[in-house]
Amino acid sequence: MWQLWASLCCLLVLANARSR
Repeated sequence: MWQLWASLCCLLVLANARSR
């Protein structure tokens, strides 16, 4: 289950990096 949250966090980090 924690893997799901880890994936979401990873996506958020990538999205934030791309945004900047």
